[in-house]
Amino acid sequence: MRNRFRVLAFDLLAPIGTVAALVYVGVALAWPVWWVAVCSVLCVLVVEGVIVDFALARRDAVTVGTDDDGPGLRLA
Repeated sequence: MRNRFRVLAFDLLAPIGTVAALVYVGVALAWPVWWVAVCSVLCVLVVEGVIVDFALARRDAVTVGTDDDGPGLRLA
């Protein structure tokens, strides 16, 4: 149960919250062209990070949210 909560919190909700915050800033700024470009790049990087996290989870059976031994090493 603990690992399910951590996967949900760190591996799913955090990236979704990040993308939602980027979109919210875009709405607040009325979507200037420069923010559309910045938001697009940052959203692609967030999605890429999620894909890499789950690819490593398939290989190592450990995600960023469930790595008790060395979470900093997985982010380096």
